Amino acid sequence: MKAFGRWMFGDIASVVAPAVDRGPHKPPTRRSARWLIGIGLFVTLFGAIGVAGQTGDVLERQDATAVERYRSNVYITTTGGYYHKVRLRLENGDRKVIINYPLYQALGTRTEVPVQVDINPDTNLVDAVYLDGRKYAFGKQSAAVVITILITILGAFLLLRGIGRHRRYRLARDSAPADGQSP
Repeated sequence: MKAFGRWMFGDIASVVAPAVDRGPHKPPTRRSARWLIGIGLFVTLFGAIGVAGQTGDVLERQDATAVERYRSNVYITTTGGYYHKVRLRLENGDRKVIINYPLYQALGTRTEVPVQVDINPDTNLVDAVYLDGRKYAFGKQSAAVVITILITILGAFLLLRGIGRHRRYRLARDSAPADGQSP
């Protein structure tokens, strides 16, 4: 386990302390360091742009009406099941179908129930429905934010490994004896 920790995080520790022994590994190459830095920069920027784009979305709250609730049968070769759906009519006349079992249960047998919905105005997707003071969220926005944050963390990890590997390469190159000289 200790060797895995050195392998996984040794290059990151080299960002601040390149002279620390990282175990019986061959010294890193400049090419591997440059590749890690390049890929790390690309993935970090890609993730940061995604985070900025997702957190900048402002949801618009609209009045709507829950017109009906119904079930759709789903049959797979060996088993079957149901999708519990609710049909909504927005104030602008658009109709949306939401798959959400708790909302389906909360409606009960009522029809033409006034609700409020959170809609992303850019994509026209419903993110949450408010019924009787409760929020029934679908998590589309929060899932996108979490995924872009994870991509940004992965990019930063690769970038730090590349920087540490480059520092270790430079230290190994500078401390190596010159040609023809003994150590």
